[in-house]
Amino acid sequence: MMPSEVNLPEFTVDPFFYGIIITSVLFGITILQVWIYINTNRDKWPLRCLVALLFCLDLANTCLTAQILHYYFVSNFGNIVIATTITNVIIIECLITLIITLAVELFFASRVWLTGMVHWIVPILIAMTALGGTVAGIVGITDLFQDHSLASLTEHKPKLEVGCNASLSAVSDMITTIALLWGFSTHKIGIKQTDTLLEKLCRYIVTRGLFVTMDQTVFAITFLIKPEKLWWTPFHFSLSKVYVITMVAMLNARGDLRKRAYDDNIYLSDIDFGAGGDTSISVRQAVTTNPRVSSNQNGTEREEALSITKLVIKET
Repeated sequence: MMPSEVNLPEFTVDPFFYGIIITSVLFGITILQVWIYINTNRDKWPLRCLVALLFCLDLANTCLTAQILHYYFVSNFGNIVIATTITNVIIIECLITLIITLAVELFFASRVWLTGMVHWIVPILIAMTALGGTVAGIVGITDLFQDHSLASLTEHKPKLEVGCNASLSAVSDMITTIALLWGFSTHKIGIKQTDTLLEKLCRYIVTRGLFVTMDQTVFAITFLIKPEKLWWTPFHFSLSKVYVITMVAMLNARGDLRKRAYDDNIYLSDIDFGAGGDTSISVRQAVTTNPRVSSNQNGTEREEALSITKLVIKET
């Protein structure tokens, strides 16, 4: 079979169709999370603008997928030649997905940098892998503008570009997850309230990391196996939604963490994954009446318990 041809008897658009349906459902979750954020956040404008930008981009992506659905399944229903052609709308959707992915990954890279909990090379590595994945994606998009045929995706170069894009993005997300987990784990000091809070933060981080990494990984695998089969489309179309949902969900989780943080003897405030002013993860605790801490901790341990961990993630 020539590179410009697709095996029509084996061609199916089912994964493509169901992928668009899944993304529509996920966008409903995005709307819910953003609505909760609007009504509960106390962030400064830089972070609010970032969330608004991500939502608008995701909304644009959803509108584009709706147009894609109409173009292939209404306007050109049954036209196999059209079905095996990649339109400019799909290419623009891919570009928006790249922008959303990069924005979220750089956001978390900046959080890792500002915590100061890991070596400075770690956030640099997160940013570099994220940028590398984006560059590979942009190169792939440029090639699509030159050749709109679905069969062109079966060639070596598109596979390499998509593989680099997805794998580097997945690596960036994995490094972010590991870095934050490492940083929080080193701040456990044996005080139940503090350790419980950090463990809950870790659960949120792991959940977010698993979702985005798995989506990128499965997308890459299914694309590399048989790109013309379109098995990869549900995972691609859901990428922008997964990144936005997991980020905004973590921002919304701060309220619950803040409530759980208060205790008779240990006080925590401003538990934020924010990007400016009081939008920070800062743990400020006053240990004043806990006899266990007073009797069992001394020297440097007691000093650490009194000043406790101050974790700050904020915009400079």
